[in-house]
Order: sequence, then C-alpha cells, then structure tokens
Amino acid sequence: MQNLLVHFSQQQQPDQPLRPGVQRIVRQANGSVRLGDAGHGALLLAQFCMDDRGLWLQVGNGIRGIHVNGRPVRRMALLRAGDAVYVDGVEMVLQGEVEILLQAPAPRNEDGGDEQQRLLRGVGGLHHGRSFTLSRARLIGRGNEADIAIDDPAFAEQ
Repeated sequence: MQNLLVHFSQQQQPDQPLRPGVQRIVRQANGSVRLGDAGHGALLLAQFCMDDRGLWLQVGNGIRGIHVNGRPVRRMALLRAGDAVYVDGVEMVLQGEVEILLQAPAPRNEDGGDEQQRLLRGVGGLHHGRSFTLSRARLIGRGNEADIAIDDPAFAEQ
C-alpha cells in the first residue's frame, strides 16, 4: 500500500496523511471544507476509504459538485497519486511518496537494447485494461491507419 498525503492547494489546512480506513471530508458550520469528523453540525460530503485494493472516494448521498481531475463523481472513484479532488471549490491533491534511489540505474547496452519494455496502458473508455508496447512508434488517432484508434469526432486523424 502506497503512502499518500492530501495536499490542500489553497492552504486551508496543513497536508494530512491518508491511513488505512475511512477519513471524512466535511463542510463545517462555518462553511469551510476539511478532513475530519462529521459531528457538531458538520455535513458529510464524501470520504476517502483506503484498503488493500487502493484508495477510493465515496460521495455522500445526495451530494453533487464533487470532481476528480475535472470529471464529476456521483458515487465512487478509484484514486491514485497525482489526482486532484475538488469539493465545493476546494482543491485537494493526492501526493505519493517519492522513492529514494539507493543505487544508480544500470547503464544501457551500447546497441540501445533495453530489457525493460515501455507500455502505454489504457485507463478508462474503450481501451481500458489494454496495453500497447512502445518498442516502435505508434500512431494514435481516429483515422483507419492508426495503431490505437480513438473513436471520437473531436480527436485528430493522427
């Protein structure tokens, strides 16, 4: 399980670590949005739920106006480090720990060969769960000759 931190972009409150279990996002009686308990007149807007599967955002019943990376969330969303959660105009960015590099990476072979393969992974939509190797140049677009076809009239041919 990755260690995550909630960073409030507008400095409403200090950064707070997310721990396994539930942490509530509430609107207090004075109108401020905070992580905390839903007591003393505070309205539960949503909650972060962290378990072995990952970090989930659960929206409270009847609550609207909660977005992740600019997209509205009605019930639940799976979150990752780097995601921005917007609640009543308050931006909360999930920050992950930076891994400390204990050893320099091994030099590449002179022929340019690399044992590791680079992948482009689809997350959401038609290509969700698919992986495309980047061992060669890929053409992305809505045209017939595209390796990765995007079926959206607003998307470029190539």
